[in-house]
Amino acid sequence: MKKIVLICVAASVVVLAACTPRFLEPGASPETSISVIQGNSGAFYMVVDQDPIVLRNKGKYKIKWKIDTAGYTFDPQNGIRIKFERGISGQITNCKLVPKSADREFDCDNDNTGKGVYGYTVTLLDRNKAPLKGDPWIVND
Repeated sequence: MKKIVLICVAASVVVLAACTPRFLEPGASPETSISVIQGNSGAFYMVVDQDPIVLRNKGKYKIKWKIDTAGYTFDPQNGIRIKFERGISGQITNCKLVPKSADREFDCDNDNTGKGVYGYTVTLLDRNKAPLKGDPWIVND
């Protein structure tokens, strides 16, 4: 009985640790995974593992997005587009494909000199170059 209780406690600790937010220091590179799933209706949906991406400390960050699902790449010109800003403008810049990533990684620079909320659009392409879009958020707090 004690052995079962210990196993349950250990498993609970692992699960809770996985749910703990990642608080990053300036200079760190937050990495966000993007997956594509197919719903029961046959439609495809984008799942971003950090939505919103929250950066709590002022300072420079390089935010990176990585596609986890085979058969998808970022749109080379529009993979990540900052589309809405509330707060300090011009904080998130230089969004581009990561070299040598087979178009599966994209990054942006975030100056994070003050508070702001920034919407962005992610555009992925499937094997047939059909686009799939999602609209997550970045929060500088």
